[in-house]
Amino acid sequence: MNLIHHRLPVTIWIKKLFYNHLSGELFYLVKRIFKIFKRESPESMFGNQYVINHTVEKKRLLVLAPHPDDEILGLGGTLSFHLIKGSDVTIIYLTSGGYAAKPNSDATNLAKIRIAEANRLAKDFKFKHHFFDLDGLALSSDIKNNQHNVQKMVKHLNQLNPDEIYVPSFLDPHPDHLITNQILVAALKLSKFESCMILGYEIWGTIPFPNFFMDISDHFKNKMTMLNYHTSQLKLYNYERLCTTRNGMHYSLAALNSIHKKGFFEAFIKIPPDLYVEFVDEMFSMFDSQ
Repeated sequence: MNLIHHRLPVTIWIKKLFYNHLSGELFYLVKRIFKIFKRESPESMFGNQYVINHTVEKKRLLVLAPHPDDEILGLGGTLSFHLIKGSDVTIIYLTSGGYAAKPNSDATNLAKIRIAEANRLAKDFKFKHHFFDLDGLALSSDIKNNQHNVQKMVKHLNQLNPDEIYVPSFLDPHPDHLITNQILVAALKLSKFESCMILGYEIWGTIPFPNFFMDISDHFKNKMTMLNYHTSQLKLYNYERLCTTRNGMHYSLAALNSIHKKGFFEAFIKIPPDLYVEFVDEMFSMFDSQ
């Protein structure tokens, strides 16, 4: 059952908060996003209403993960939901993730370890996965140097014809996460597959205005199990605390009228591809003009 929850529109004090605390670039971006979405769908995003899903339908999912573990941090509970439902799940890892190695450590060896971890996860949970660049430790921040990845993405889009595409939120500041959005936008412009929905997910930070929540309360344990496959990263970061805190916070804020004291939600920006392309193009044109 999908529930639509209404909340108060953006008020004067929130606008003052933007003026006082956002950088000029980010304020301009948020302002443009508001204008674009208000034009397209004034009643379904950023302060008017949001949707909470408590179940899923069987679908074709394409998940873009710049590094192995991003997919679990951002939507591990949602993936668990879909895998149990029988959805066709494909995850594309754009890099091997070796860049995460600590100074004076072996990045190439870490890349091999992270590839093996992702392979075991895919085998045990029975989803398809691909690596775009087994040797690459990080993505080039210039879209001109990613044309080979754009062409690979076009091929997968046309072959998979996904119902939903999950990608790191375009508000996530990590360079690899940002360029992944540019790669997807470039591929969407060249692909021939039918329309789908784009869902931006959280990795390093939170989405300030999520319009879609997945109730993963019954799948949070599975999310933690899947996360434990990325052993190399758990030695570096307290991901369990990150997911428990963030997913618990979303539940507390979005499910204020719930009778349950504890639960977990994953948050997304869910938008159609044409609007997504406009958002990302707008954002990067702003960056390029600086």
